[in-house]
Amino acid sequence: MAAPPFTIVVTETKTFGGAERSVIALSRWLYARSLPHRIVLYYDHLDLARYADHPIDIVTLNPPRNPFRKTAALRRYFKTLGSNGPRPLMSGIQSALHASLAGVQGFHSLMHDTPSLLSDTADEKSVG
Repeated sequence: MAAPPFTIVVTETKTFGGAERSVIALSRWLYARSLPHRIVLYYDHLDLARYADHPIDIVTLNPPRNPFRKTAALRRYFKTLGSNGPRPLMSGIQSALHASLAGVQGFHSLMHDTPSLLSDTADEKSVG
């Protein structure tokens, strides 16, 4: 049996910003190299595939809007994949936290350093 595709988990998407752009760019890079992958979302508020200029495989879990139900949905998803697949990539700290709570083993974390995370003007004044 073939290994499942590489999984990129993006737990929350409300606007199309830097983190979402980087996930789409990673997907484009993987696609260009014929590396099977998919993006797993709790909810696809943005219709994320419309931002890609390549075919993109998106799995939407759609759990009830409750943190315990969300992590349970993530746990169920990864149990269906088995243990022979590539280690998943969790996009952002919330995805990594949810993966930890869901008992996902051996995942990678992609921590986005987007300008929106660095907008505290008080810190800018103290640097110097």
